[in-house]
Amino acid sequence: MGTTMVGKPAQVPITTAGGAAPNQTTPGGPLQLQPQQQAKVSEPPTWSNLVAGAIRASSDQNGGAPKMTRNCQPEARVCNNAVIFKGKDGTDSAVLTREDLDGKISEREFCTFNSFGDVRSCLNWDTAQTHRDMKNSKGEWYKVSD
Repeated sequence: MGTTMVGKPAQVPITTAGGAAPNQTTPGGPLQLQPQQQAKVSEPPTWSNLVAGAIRASSDQNGGAPKMTRNCQPEARVCNNAVIFKGKDGTDSAVLTREDLDGKISEREFCTFNSFGDVRSCLNWDTAQTHRDMKNSKGEWYKVSD
């Protein structure tokens, strides 16, 4: 045929679209990963990514408009903001922020609720501390455990 080889032939088998070498039948044999199969290094979660994900999920679950609430407690001099959504397992969840009179955020939390919506378990985003709250008959939340 008149072909000439220059250099050494590659010793790594060519892979198929599925990532396995043709005619490879032995487990643990040579295997070359395709780019989409290589491990992805993920960045640590950020508060803004968590809030953006909560807004997307809430929008998807509520006809395009996220379910958001805000209530202020003058006696405590704070306002609470929340994005409410269902987690992948169907659990009611929320990302919450508390802000002072000047609008400065003093606390950021991720909370999940029991099936009745009257007990929540929360993780403080900044301190990683957890606590549980219970809602009274007036709809006010009270910390019941640290």
